[in-house]
Amino acid sequence: MGIIDIPNTEMEQEIVLMGESDDNFEKNWVKKRELKGATIASLNETGFPNNLRNPSCLTKVGHSAWEDMAMSGFRDDEDAPIVKRVNEALIQFPSIKRINLYSCLSGVLPQSCERLKLRDRIKDQADEAIKKLSYAEHFILALQKAFLESETDFPKDLCVVACLGLVKHNNGRAGISRGKRLIPQEKYTEIDPISFFVNINCAQFLATYQQHSTQTTKSNSYSCSPKATFFASASSTTTMQENQDFTTLDTQSQLETPKKRTRPFFAKMTNPYTVLTGEPNSNFPTH
Repeated sequence: MGIIDIPNTEMEQEIVLMGESDDNFEKNWVKKRELKGATIASLNETGFPNNLRNPSCLTKVGHSAWEDMAMSGFRDDEDAPIVKRVNEALIQFPSIKRINLYSCLSGVLPQSCERLKLRDRIKDQADEAIKKLSYAEHFILALQKAFLESETDFPKDLCVVACLGLVKHNNGRAGISRGKRLIPQEKYTEIDPISFFVNINCAQFLATYQQHSTQTTKSNSYSCSPKATFFASASSTTTMQENQDFTTLDTQSQLETPKKRTRPFFAKMTNPYTVLTGEPNSNFPTH
């Protein structure tokens, strides 16, 4: 079936978190959502309307993941308003099973490790590994920490839907317009190469993260960009070990390129196996 936005008939079961910025994109998007029945709640307040009955979905929209989604202080252990608010909502409404992070590139990986699976991204020291997560993965880890601090069990069957591209301006309906980038398939992810959404099973992600973060593996480290250049247009770093289950597109025409990028995501690159050994490796992706 793929991953799609919730239908209009189910928006009465949705809570949309609204920031206090003067961003017309967010204001117009949220207003259209409200007209279809969604409940709007301020990001920087506490409590929710008393008339809510068993909401199933919590949504936040924005242009930029780190700034517009109120998580810019994530890596410095500063307070992230969205985490506090989502934690509050999930405790008050256990019926919520889906969180929509409808922000540009909220599900993509840093470009310098975009082909690596989670186990290869976090096998280095903790201070380096933390730079190799997507916004959505950071969000889930921070949410788990919030539940631990509130001495409340992390909700079961919770999923996070994030964007693998730039969000459209399309009357309150979630969609990806351009800048589409796919990520490696993991046990905890469902990736839709048509809608360019990724559905992350939170419990499975946390279990996988815990499993690999406790393993001590000595290997080459791959340095990722700091937060300030998290989504900078830079050449991708490749690894000698090919990722066999990396999700790809069938045709180049299906992949749209961000305006600021200097080359497509699957641009032809030098095979590191050939550079080191002088022998060709037919399995290495060249486009």
